[in-house]
Amino acid sequence: MMDNILIVFYIALGTLGFGLLFNIRGIKLICGTLLGAVVQIVFMVVSHFIASSFLVYLLAALTGAVISEVLAVALKCPATVFRILSILPLVPGGGLYKTMSYALSKNYDMFSSEGLNTLKISFALAFGILIVTVIVKAYRHVKADILKRRKLKKVKV
Repeated sequence: MMDNILIVFYIALGTLGFGLLFNIRGIKLICGTLLGAVVQIVFMVVSHFIASSFLVYLLAALTGAVISEVLAVALKCPATVFRILSILPLVPGGGLYKTMSYALSKNYDMFSSEGLNTLKISFALAFGILIVTVIVKAYRHVKADILKRRKLKKVKV
C-alpha cells in the first residue's frame, strides 16, 4: 500500500517536472500534475482487475483524455496541454529501452517480444486519445450545426 502511494507521489512529481519543462504555469500546472496522478491511480486499480495490458492502458488513456477535455473547457486552454501530461506516466519508456537493448545484444526473440508489447501499449494510448478526440469533435460539430440551423430558422420567420 505504501509503495503504491509513493509511486503515485513520484508520478505526480515527474508530471510536475514535465509541466514546468513545457512552461505550463498556475492552475493548469496543478491540474495537469493531479491528472497525471489520477491516471496512474486508474492504471493501478484497473490492472488488478483486467489481465490484458492493452485494455488496462486503453482505459487509463481514455480516462486521461476525457478529463483533459473537461479541464480544457473549464480552464479555457487547449486539451493537448493536459493530454500530454496525462499520458506521461503511461509511456512505455522502459519497454523501448529493453527493446533496443535486446536488439543491440542480438537477442532477437526477446527483441520481437518486447517490441510487440511496446507497440501494443503505444497503440492503446493513441487509440484511447483518438476515441475521445473524435467523439468530442463530432459533438462540437453537431452542436454548431444545430445552433446554425436555429439561427437560420429565426431569420426566415
